[in-house]
Amino acid sequence: MGWQKKSSGRRFDSLSDHAFFIGLVTKKIIGVILFCNSCQKCSKAALRGVTVEEYLCPKKCFGAWKSMEADVVVLLITELFNEYNKKVFVQYFLDDNDSTTRSLLVKPEDKNKGKLPLIYPKDIIFWADINHWIKYMVIPLFALAQVPNSISSCTKGDALCIKRNFGWYFCTTQKRNSFDTFINNTKTPIMQHFHQHDWCDESWCPFKYMNTRQLECIIGQRRRRRVLLITV
Repeated sequence: MGWQKKSSGRRFDSLSDHAFFIGLVTKKIIGVILFCNSCQKCSKAALRGVTVEEYLCPKKCFGAWKSMEADVVVLLITELFNEYNKKVFVQYFLDDNDSTTRSLLVKPEDKNKGKLPLIYPKDIIFWADINHWIKYMVIPLFALAQVPNSISSCTKGDALCIKRNFGWYFCTTQKRNSFDTFINNTKTPIMQHFHQHDWCDESWCPFKYMNTRQLECIIGQRRRRRVLLITV
């Protein structure tokens, strides 16, 4: 999903957006759509009070700007289902954990907001994007970095390091260990920042079996490097 007007991420006033529907296995584009919330020709005709002759109007979204993303996803999935005579359907959907989109990708008999066809063969299973989950998880850390030092000693640098640790942990360890091990060692991203490696694995943590003197040397080097960067 892309927007023609880039902003801070908290504004929803882009007049158009485009979306690419990508297959999970093939990694190829299987659907493309452009959504527009306005039409210059129709707007001018409405101001003049005249009737516009029939033509291909680019306006496809008649709701709020924020609803365009959810409407695009619903349209792509339903068009794919109808194009192949209701024999091809989406079973797994990876998104940014958007509750609005997920509330529409159900049958109307399940929820009032659902827009999937009643004959849709299976319920869609939703997967959450790792990058968005990492952003959600570290929001409280960045909030602590903005409060006075008397309340929290967390800095923006600490929050960035822990965010990096979470990304590294999610993207690497889940491929090497079982799911139970992955859940039991979820303290690793935070404790790694404080050089506590009780939950680490020797296959990917170089500090696991270092002695105290070696760890102190590494910590001292990092502190000196950090002070040097601040002074420069």
